[in-house]
Amino acid sequence: MKRQKAKIFILIAIVLILALLFMGCIPNSFDNAKKKMIRLGYEVTEEDIYPEADKNGAMGIIQFAKKDNVAEGCLACLYNTEANAKAMLESTLDTIHLGGDIYRVKYGSWIIVGSTRALKDFKSMF
Repeated sequence: MKRQKAKIFILIAIVLILALLFMGCIPNSFDNAKKKMIRLGYEVTEEDIYPEADKNGAMGIIQFAKKDNVAEGCLACLYNTEANAKAMLESTLDTIHLGGDIYRVKYGSWIIVGSTRALKDFKSMF
């Protein structure tokens, strides 16, 4: 009986440790996203953060451009819930090809519009 309790305790401890490790993976604030994108060589070209969510649940918009190649950039909008982000995507798919090298992607509570390179960089921080 003691052995079974010890195994359960160890399993719970491992699950809690993994949960703590992955808790900060998806940036849930503009500050986290800005810091990570700046580290990847992007600069913030426009930032509009709302004091509270609008009627669609949008909390703000931030635009990034690559320092050495302005064509590589993205526009990211954070929503207060994933359901609001999904509703604003206006599709059942999480990725929509808009033409050329431009895509619109939902990732968590974020909707990102931009080039494939910028989208990969934005997603790589998760």
